[in-house]
Formats: sequence, C-alpha cells, structure tokens
Amino acid sequence: MSADELAPTLGPQVAHFINTNGVHGPGDLKGQRFQLSMEELGFLYDAYEIERDAYRSDRWRRRYRHCIYCRRKGLRKSELMAQVALAEFDGPVRFSHFAEEDGVDEWGWAYRRGEPIGRRVTSPEIPVVATTEEQAEKLVWGVMRYVFSNTPLASRYKVQNEHIFFAGQDREEGWCYLVPPTNSDAADGAKPTFIPREEAHLWTSADLKATAEVMDRNAIKRQIADPWTMDATTIHAPGEESVLEDSIRSAEAGDTSILFDYLAASDKWKLDDEEEWLEAVREASGDGWDWTNIAGMRSLWIAPRKSKNEFRRYQLNQGVAVENKPFSGEKMDVFAAPERTPGPSKATPLVVFLDGSLTRDSTALICWTVEERPHLFLAGLWERPEGSLRVSWHVPKPKVLERVADLERDYTVVLLAGDSDRFWSPEITAWEDEYGSERVVHVPTRFGKLSGTAIEKFEEEFRLGLARADEGGDTPWTWDGSDELRRHFANTVVEQRRNSRYKVLGKASEGMDAKIDAAVAAVFGFALIPDARVKAEALKPKRVGIY
Repeated sequence: MSADELAPTLGPQVAHFINTNGVHGPGDLKGQRFQLSMEELGFLYDAYEIERDAYRSDRWRRRYRHCIYCRRKGLRKSELMAQVALAEFDGPVRFSHFAEEDGVDEWGWAYRRGEPIGRRVTSPEIPVVATTEEQAEKLVWGVMRYVFSNTPLASRYKVQNEHIFFAGQDREEGWCYLVPPTNSDAADGAKPTFIPREEAHLWTSADLKATAEVMDRNAIKRQIADPWTMDATTIHAPGEESVLEDSIRSAEAGDTSILFDYLAASDKWKLDDEEEWLEAVREASGDGWDWTNIAGMRSLWIAPRKSKNEFRRYQLNQGVAVENKPFSGEKMDVFAAPERTPGPSKATPLVVFLDGSLTRDSTALICWTVEERPHLFLAGLWERPEGSLRVSWHVPKPKVLERVADLERDYTVVLLAGDSDRFWSPEITAWEDEYGSERVVHVPTRFGKLSGTAIEKFEEEFRLGLARADEGGDTPWTWDGSDELRRHFANTVVEQRRNSRYKVLGKASEGMDAKIDAAVAAVFGFALIPDARVKAEALKPKRVGIY
C-alpha cells in the first residue's frame, strides 16, 4: 500500500500534542518531557484512524472503538495511557474537517492541505477503574494525576485525589475520575468519551467483568463524542477467561472494530541458551530495549523456584499458562458435571468444609459427596466487594452459621471441617458441642505434612482426571460448574514454601485482589472423603435376620 492509500488518521496531530505537553510520571525520568517511541507512534497512528460511517455516509468517525496495546512488563504502558488520557481530555482527538490549505493548529502542529484536522471533545468524561485498592496510586491513575499536575497545560486543570476537572469550571465541562475497584454500580450511568483500562489480563473476577460490561454499554451513548476504550496490558494466561482474553477472541472472530497491537518474543528462541535468551528479550522489548534492565531480567530467569512460564508471560509477553497454576479454567471444565449436584436429601452423605477470613477476602462453604465418584458443589460464598476497604466489611457470620445449620438439616453431614486458623476456630470448636466432636475436624490448611499431603493428593487426582478425559473416560470426580468455584480455582497456584518440603496453596497474581478460599476448601475437603466414607458406611442400617 502506498502512502496515498493509507487510511486518514489524526495520529500525527495527537502525537504532536503528546510530545509537546506530555511529561513522565514518577520514576527515573520524573517530570521530563515525554517523547513517543516509534512503536508508540505507530500505535497512535493506527488508533486514531478515521473512516466514513457505514450508516451515516455524511460523517467520519473513528475506525476502532477498542484498541489494545499489549506489551511485556516494564515498557511504560501506564505512562503511554496517561499521555493519551491527557490528549483525550484537552487535545485534538476527534475529526473536525479536512484542511483546505496548509496551516498550524493552536498547539503548534503544522498540517498540510487535505490532512484531517482534529478538535477537542466536548465535555470529556474519562472514568479510570482501579482493579485493587493498592492500584489507584501506583498505576495509571497515579501517573495521570502527576501528568495533569506537571504538564505545561497544568494551569488549566484542578487535580484532586479522585477527580480531575478544568480549573474554574463545572464538572460537566470535563471530568476524569477514579471508579472504585470493581464497583459496576459506580460506573453505571456514566457517559464516557474515553475508557482507559489497566492490565485487562487481570480482569477475571465476576465483579470486574460486570464493570467491563457496564463500561461497554456506556461507551455507545454519545455518538458525536465517538467514545473508545484503550487497554494497556500484558498478555493473558489462556483459560483464565479474563476481559482481555474475551476481547482477543472477538478480534480473532472478525470484529474489525478492535485493534490488537501486540509485541512478544517468538517461540523460535531456545531459552536455555543464553545468547538466544538475550535475543528473545530483545525481540519482546522492541523500542524499550535501551531502557531494559537486562541483568535484572536474567536474575529472574535463573532464580531457583521461579516459574519459567511466568517469566515467558510477563517478561516475553508470550501467552502461556503459568505451570504452577494447575487448575486453570479450561482444565477445570473437564470435570464439570452440574447435573450431578444433589438436591436436599438425608440419603446423601456429605463432607462440608469451611475456609476463609473475616474481613480480607472471602469465606467459602463447600460440599463433597462421598460416593465412589465424588461430586463437589458450592454451598455458600461470602466475598468482600473489591471496592470496599477491609475495615468496612466483615463476613456475615450469622449467615454462614445459618447455612451450616441448613446443610445439617437437609443432608447427612458425616464430617464438618474447617480451617483451624484463628478466624473461624471458635466457631469450629462450638460445632463440636452442637453437632458432636466425632464429626467435627480442625484442619491446618497452611503448613505441615497434613496440608502438603492433601494438596499432592488432589493434584494427583486432577492429573489422573485429565488423562482419563483425554482417553475418553470418566474423571474420578466432578463439580457443579459454578462460575465462583471456577474463578477461585483459576486464581490458585501450588507453591513450594521456602525451607520446607511441603506444598502450599497461594494466589496466582501478586497485587491482584484474587480470592481462592473456595478452592482451598475444596482441596482439603477432598482429603477427608476416605474417612467420611467409613463414617457413612457405619450409618447405614444393618440387615437383621437368619440367612
């Protein structure tokens, strides 16, 4: 394609605005003028392409409604998105007209006759979602606040902790604001013109997915403003069903309104060879090679107990599953059999297991049937909303205890167990008096041989199930297919604790408000099934008579 055939784009004008007014956020270059790299320029040129509206031929509009800038960790994705947010708030980002003669815009960009000319958005509205409590200041919102406060245009803005306005004007004239983590209700009713989304590969929870859906609906409200969404993110782990994975699937299925700008190391490199490893890092770094900490990355690669796949995903941007994350969604689906979930019946013996905290994450109540082919189902889940502070939310203990009583009434609970940690230990002890000490079990889920053995047994049965399924056979156990259990298992990794031979269960993503309590309860409840079968057998009526 020749230069004359390229799609018209506002990219050069937007790039000039950013190079003129953008500044680096906190870090080594704090406060210095931000200069776009060639890759970043290429992304902006594509992202700001315009085309005739297919349904309104008298107007031009953005070609892409959703643009994904996908790079490895450390390539200033958050900074780029903050600069784009500044431009979307106060720069020439929407098509106005084609220049009838050469000229210079108000920001000093010299344009030629026939080039598309941009204008400001009227009443820009930019909501920024923080996926965790800690993220708001560390990632794009924190960078945005610094950029808006230190750009040469800073006198035009009023920057607050959770809001940015035009100085001396009402909110309706222009507004950037922080949306509480995963609070879709807070996003409902918005009329955004630009939606910056940070690390969409971590948007796996039901709450975050609901927020993404609300944002997508909001983004079609304003026709003239021509809203769009930008994802600045590292690649997803396959099978986690993240918002990013859903978006890429849509693009691969033929949605031409999605731009996927992706850079990663190819699979051809032999990473065990140091020279080829270096070339893989170079390839994944692109224009960021000059500021890449090669020695630091090398130490990550050779560190003992570090996941090689985790390095490939985060440092090479390769879409691979982390190998110490054995229960990813696609694997769990092999065991799903919701039709096997039993209804209330005293003829159904169960293991019931409670795991959780009081304020931090969640509390889960799971059940295992004790038949030859056990079935797992979720009996209760109480999760801290990710937008609430730990000090302001508590697990509703009365509801948890009421649900345990319901299970005792509706089924035959042969073993009632729970994590013996400090959070629920008093309640588990009280159950000994209420339901009988012979049926109540305190289980340490975090340390020692007992927990290590339970985890290894579940891993073994999990691998066996996958192998049987590959051969067309039945898995040794099943589960109810619930979204909540699937999500908790997807968030779970198996780790080797330092100075210990025993494994522990942990969270897959550091800094992510991921919840795993339902998976922990399931793993340790599974370990109790053999003992529960013995107790269930003892409860069966004995046959009496002469034979």
